[in-house]
Amino acid sequence: MLEMLSNSNALISGGTFNATQVSELHIHSPQAPVKEVLQILYGHIAKGALHNAEEQYDRPKCHPDTRKAILERIRNWAVAYDNVTPVMWVSGPAGSGKSSIAQTIAEMLHSDNPSDESRLAATFVFSRTADQRNNPSRLTATIAYQLTLSFPYIREYLAEAIEKDPLLLTKSLKTQLDKLIVVPFARSFNNVVTSELFYRKLIIIDGLDECIDPNSPHDVLTALFSVVQNPFCPLRFLIASRAEPVIRDFFNQDLNPQPIRMVLSDEQHKSNDDIEIFLRSKFDDIKKTHPSRSYLPLTWPTNRQIARLVEKSSGQFIYASTVMKFIASPQSLPDEQLEIILGLIPPGESTPFADLDALYTHVMGSIRKLEEVMNIFTFLLLKGPNVHAKMDNIAEFLGLRPGNMPILLNDLHSIMRIPSDDHISDTLSLYHASLGDFLLDRTRSGPFFIDKNQRHAQMARTCLNHISTSFTVDNKGSEALKISYIDLLHHCTQSRLEDMRDDLLAFDFEAYLTLPFHGSSQFSSLKDIRNLLPSFFDWIKRQDNGNDLYEGYMNHFDCFLRGRLSTYPAHPTSFYLFTASTLDIFPGMNTLFFHVLHLAKHFEYSLDDYRIIDLNGCNFWEAGSDELAGYRKMVTDFLMDDTRAGIFHVHELGYRNLAKFCVNVLNDSRFREADPEWPDKIANVFWFEECCLDVLDAVMPIIPMDPDLSLHFYKNPIPRHTNYFKSKKRDRILDAIQSYTEVIVIKFRKSIPNLKILLIYLKSSSTRRKSHTIHIAIPSSHPISN
Repeated sequence: MLEMLSNSNALISGGTFNATQVSELHIHSPQAPVKEVLQILYGHIAKGALHNAEEQYDRPKCHPDTRKAILERIRNWAVAYDNVTPVMWVSGPAGSGKSSIAQTIAEMLHSDNPSDESRLAATFVFSRTADQRNNPSRLTATIAYQLTLSFPYIREYLAEAIEKDPLLLTKSLKTQLDKLIVVPFARSFNNVVTSELFYRKLIIIDGLDECIDPNSPHDVLTALFSVVQNPFCPLRFLIASRAEPVIRDFFNQDLNPQPIRMVLSDEQHKSNDDIEIFLRSKFDDIKKTHPSRSYLPLTWPTNRQIARLVEKSSGQFIYASTVMKFIASPQSLPDEQLEIILGLIPPGESTPFADLDALYTHVMGSIRKLEEVMNIFTFLLLKGPNVHAKMDNIAEFLGLRPGNMPILLNDLHSIMRIPSDDHISDTLSLYHASLGDFLLDRTRSGPFFIDKNQRHAQMARTCLNHISTSFTVDNKGSEALKISYIDLLHHCTQSRLEDMRDDLLAFDFEAYLTLPFHGSSQFSSLKDIRNLLPSFFDWIKRQDNGNDLYEGYMNHFDCFLRGRLSTYPAHPTSFYLFTASTLDIFPGMNTLFFHVLHLAKHFEYSLDDYRIIDLNGCNFWEAGSDELAGYRKMVTDFLMDDTRAGIFHVHELGYRNLAKFCVNVLNDSRFREADPEWPDKIANVFWFEECCLDVLDAVMPIIPMDPDLSLHFYKNPIPRHTNYFKSKKRDRILDAIQSYTEVIVIKFRKSIPNLKILLIYLKSSSTRRKSHTIHIAIPSSHPISN
């Protein structure tokens, strides 16, 4: 026994043996002074856990003028005299500023002036990398020590508890808190003035999720709630942590009392304005203190650069803070450091995101089934813009059971916005854009790297599998099929053909294109792939050994177009539409031309019905969309190539027939008379008459020399009474018709004698043009008035 004590710092006095820790043994008499007994307590505290400890000297806090609303709400709750809920849980994703808020509140409530009453009772800051602070073994002692300073009247009772049970600090957390906090406050109840009993002070527990043992947070929270349930404790607890599963599950219980929750990712706490204030302040500091400040441009940084940093921060202060530390480094030029951050110059040997990367690496290291989770990250980061990331849809697409998704992502609540179990159809997303940057950069993420080329190819193969299955199995209502249909071309164009050439050669591309017309998708999805088709074919052409695939898929595309064109009515108006669609002016008048077609006599379809037909066809109605410009060119190239289009080929005679149609419409008596059968929608004929004139203006230079057409112009002249266009446009059309007719007369006068009558027409049309100049007032809503 003496040999054991000789190698320790043991103190023997009286007959009581106290073992306080492995290397220290103390023996006290029942009458030992309070100060002496409390030495046992002091030997168990984590000194670095206090908010003003030396270890916390560079601990982040809220920058002045930021997070005002959040700080005010927390402070008002902390100092309230009424009987408010004594527990508040501040949660949020990694880097959202929880610790900064906790530190700022601690400093706001703490007073270094002994004459002032501090409303801060105690703090404990957990840290994964600090041995004494990555577990709760020193939590009670550290808090109890601070309470002896905040509430001196409990000191005697606390010392008595330790004296009675020297092994108290080795017992369960709940027992420690009960004996060292609850009981001392209860015993001092009769010795404290009434006002002090309701003068509650705040204990701040920050970083509870930093405990190494995943079960420790639950034990801590259980013990803390046993404290607040006691009416004798004048304490409130502010707990700041990420919403890790064990913590989230605890707070989701039916607790008494129910805590106040503050989620920093909520819309009401968006912090872009605060981040901009922080960034501007830090840039001002750099311009005032940096060794290279005299070399910085006067306009540095620009508003655009700051706006880009705010955008990249995604509302998370950890990104902004990390970036500014990097830019402010005295060993580098700040403007170059900023360009590295913005991706304008390579980083070289710099590691601008070392702190952020360490955080992400730690969180990712907790993943149990890495490949399945990386597939989920791949989906989120590489999906096309028109695909929604709903939990159940992702599960179906990746072949996961829906119930597995929450399990796979259980440890990632700090970096992902994960819907709750009863909202499985809600959107899954990353909290911070920088996580995507991390995962897509091999030098930063290492084993968690997502190779875009390989992963896009993997996603494309998954799309091909779902689509190919639909050809033989009735899965037309499958969300996975819709995602595959929309995103296949997107993933292909971001891949290498060599990674999926065999899969594409075996794929029925024509059947894929026709999927929306068999009830398997919505027409909006069809538009989504039409605007990707040009880039998809360009991608194939750029690949080595892609010629056979290009030719095969182009044949598939031609078959698809012939099938779509065959759905239009076997009526001349359909061919007028096909022909007009090849004109350069068509995107500017596409919808007007549908109205003009509707004026054709013996046309049996309503305008709405014809639009539906077109939607099932080639969607000429939306030819004016900039997104579909490339697709429209593909359709035009097809229609102009007789070897591809076959019976749908648009040739010179088609333009002639289109010109005759437009002249007939302009001569329609309904333009001049009040016709009871006139469609209600065509109350103002200006637009439709102008559309016909524009078509004539476009086709006159390209129609073949045809005497019959000249005679048609003679028999159906452009009406002199027209009131829909300016005189210059009218004259231009008449000049074009006259020039066309003059050539016809010169070329065919010998072979067609009765063309002489056209000479009379030419003279009369010239006279009419000079004597009948028409001036009209164009309505302000009319397109040509703009």
